[in-house]
Amino acid sequence: MPSDDIFARIEAAWHDFQDAVAGIPDERMLEPGAVGAWSVKDTLAHIAYWHESMVDRALRMAQGDDLPEPDLETINRVEAQERAGWSLEHARAEAQRTHELAVATARAMPDIDLELLEGDTWGHYAAHAADIRAWRAAQGI
Repeated sequence: MPSDDIFARIEAAWHDFQDAVAGIPDERMLEPGAVGAWSVKDTLAHIAYWHESMVDRALRMAQGDDLPEPDLETINRVEAQERAGWSLEHARAEAQRTHELAVATARAMPDIDLELLEGDTWGHYAAHAADIRAWRAAQGI
């Protein structure tokens, strides 16, 4: 099982990401351009996707499946299109629900790949928190 330090890192980065998003007016969260072409809402949906993907990949790896390296650009494009119709409320709820699922899965899997965990949790949160903060600064939000 990942150490308590790893879980503390995940939670600290999650709270930092939430702080980066906090206080943005709902209508501004729908504007494209916060993270590349994505809105903040799109970014929440993106994070939710990667949480679920991490859980799926971790479970498959635990069963001994040899997984190919994902084509991140293609996956991100396709998933963004599929989740574009989500409401802001749904994207927020799914990001939170899937965060909890990812953490619970990691807690239940003593041999979870830490690189996988970092890429879809604390490392991912930090990257997009920085993107959102930069967008907020540029927009004066």
